[in-house]
Amino acid sequence: MRTITTNESTAKQWRSADGQRVASIVKTGELFRLVEKSELWEPPTNGLEGYSYWTETYRSGLYPSAEAAEGAGKALVAWLCEADES
Repeated sequence: MRTITTNESTAKQWRSADGQRVASIVKTGELFRLVEKSELWEPPTNGLEGYSYWTETYRSGLYPSAEAAEGAGKALVAWLCEADES
């Protein structure tokens, strides 16, 4: 069995106004990236209850600073600009 480990840590995080998206600046070693996750809903089927789950919807490249990753992310993930305004 293989074990996958990561040395990532969250440096900063935002939640969208509707609560269904989260963006995080993640530090990997000495580099940073922006990761967006969205909450999805799986409806009830065959007598089973519906459920929600989080899935990654965007992952940027690596940047030398958290500010650079945030700036690049805001250019591509529109709701992040709105999150800063609220």
